[in-house]
Amino acid sequence: MKQFFRSILGTRVRKVTAIASAIAVALALTTVSVASAHSFSQHRTTASAASKQWNDWKKHHRYSASKPTTEPAPSPSPTATPAPTPTKTSTPAPTKSPSPTPSSTPTTSPTTDPNAGSGAWPDASNTGVPAGVKLTPSGGMTITTAGTVISGLDINGDVLVRAANVTIENSKVHGRIDTSDNGAAPNTMIKRVEIIGPYNGAKDSGSPAVGYTGFTCDGCVIHGWGKGFGLVKDVTIKNSWVYDIVVYGDPANGGSHNEAILSLGGTNLTVTNNRLDAGDAPNVSASLALYSQMAAFNNVLVQGNLFDGGGYCVYAGLGGSYGASNTRFIGNTFGDKYDKKCGGYGPAIAYATGNGNQWTGNVLQSSGATVATPGRG
Repeated sequence: MKQFFRSILGTRVRKVTAIASAIAVALALTTVSVASAHSFSQHRTTASAASKQWNDWKKHHRYSASKPTTEPAPSPSPTATPAPTPTKTSTPAPTKSPSPTPSSTPTTSPTTDPNAGSGAWPDASNTGVPAGVKLTPSGGMTITTAGTVISGLDINGDVLVRAANVTIENSKVHGRIDTSDNGAAPNTMIKRVEIIGPYNGAKDSGSPAVGYTGFTCDGCVIHGWGKGFGLVKDVTIKNSWVYDIVVYGDPANGGSHNEAILSLGGTNLTVTNNRLDAGDAPNVSASLALYSQMAAFNNVLVQGNLFDGGGYCVYAGLGGSYGASNTRFIGNTFGDKYDKKCGGYGPAIAYATGNGNQWTGNVLQSSGATVATPGRG
């Protein structure tokens, strides 16, 4: 009998032990599952953040044409029309077809400037703050009210424009003017403004003094920056002067690449009657560098400018995989301040024929000779 109860008791002990082991295993699996779920949740959050950054980057660098702002008028509801009577149905007389109006053209190339390239290049007498204007000291600012006018200020800091129809005039800015690259500040007017760079060889020198979308700069003077203008979309630069480009970094280790004007792709860009002096320091790329590295160029007018400095004075729209169309170089002068052929290697390169592109009336200042259509590079 003792042996019988001992066997029963042993069996029950083994069962209890097995149950306890099963419970322990279940608890361990639950802990692992929770930990794994937490780890996956963390990974998903990180991936989501990376995806958002990528989407934000794409959103901020879109160059596609904007959609129409008005919806087409709804078609009138069908009305009962009497059956046409043969005697009444006369063939329409050949009326005069209405001549096409400019508004019918979805995209219009920038209009050429008859005064551009007249030889009266911008200088200290007609750029920057006009003589006699008294300036009031001010700090940097972010403009968020549409229609704001900034005039007669000596601004120590950056000016960030985040509203439409803003005017900055008759002022000095010891910092950047930034209109964003996402269309947040359309129709910004910058007139007779001097934009002074940091001259410190630091990373700030690599930022453009003025950029990026929806602005006009007329009679501006820029100096002390690694880049004068950065262009993306809907920009006009005219009657302006860029000089004293700052090279930063060690040229022996790659250094910087500097330009008076730089764009990596864009639409509706006009550059007329400017003096663009990139200097002759090591690693200066060009006076005007249009590289189609992030988007194609379309509707670009470069007319009546004086270029000086760079490996080539002008990169004319290629230099990337997107190409260029309706890009015109008309009546520009390739200067001889640093080299008789303008740039160390020559006047221009990276130009694509066809697609509405145009190269005409461009000359060397040193000899008056016509600059031949550049190669693709």
